[in-house]
Amino acid sequence: MSHSEAEDVLQETFMAAVAAGGTPEKPLHYCLRSFRNRALNYRRSLWRRLARELESKQWLSAATVKTAQERAAMRCLAQLPRDQREVIVLKLWHGHTFEAIGELLELSPNTVADATATGCRNSKLN
Repeated sequence: MSHSEAEDVLQETFMAAVAAGGTPEKPLHYCLRSFRNRALNYRRSLWRRLARELESKQWLSAATVKTAQERAAMRCLAQLPRDQREVIVLKLWHGHTFEAIGELLELSPNTVADATATGCRNSKLN
C-alpha cells in the first residue's frame, strides 16, 4: 500500500469513527483494529493488488530508510511471513504488550508470543 493509499484508509477510518458517534471503550485499540481491517479490505481488491505488486519493489527501498540498522531490520522483516512480521512490528516498534496485540489481531497472547519469538529467531533480530 502506498503512502497516499494508507492516508486514504486512515481518513476512512476516522470518518467511520466520527459517524459511529460516541467514544469507544479502548480508543487506541479501536483505531488500530479499524485501520488494520480497512487496510486489509482495501488490499483485497484485484486492481489495487495489481498496482501494489508493481509498487512493491519500492516498499523496502533503501531510499526511505535512514540507517544501516534500519535497512538490515527491513531486509530481515521482509523475509518473514506476514503474521510474524506484524507481531514483531507491533511489539518492538510500537511497544504493545502480547495481550494488546492478541486483542488487536484476535489471537491468544501465547500465540502472539510464539510468533514473535519464532520471527525474531528466524530473522536474527534478537
